[in-house]
Amino acid sequence: MTKARASEAFDLLKAGREKEARAILEAIVRDDMADAAVLETLGDVREKLGDKAGALDAYAGAVTHLKARGDGRRALGVLELMLLVDDKNVWARVEGAECRWELSDDAG
Repeated sequence: MTKARASEAFDLLKAGREKEARAILEAIVRDDMADAAVLETLGDVREKLGDKAGALDAYAGAVTHLKARGDGRRALGVLELMLLVDDKNVWARVEGAECRWELSDDAG
């Protein structure tokens, strides 16, 4: 069910219907069914609609999900999105440094 709802939200985004997509994505998050992709997309939508604090919150949730499943490279990408929204975001900078350190440690 969550996958179908997320797919509907993605289709609405493609059609330029951000507010409707946001409502569906936020419902998925409220129902505690969100995965990293939903949270990242919600962050994108919130940022596009001018809700910077909401975007940062959604992106932070996505980072937490991604790091928990060991996807540091993708988490780093989301952290970079956070810094585009707020280049002074300390949490994103610290988490980014930690991700880079972990990724370089995995390589060696």
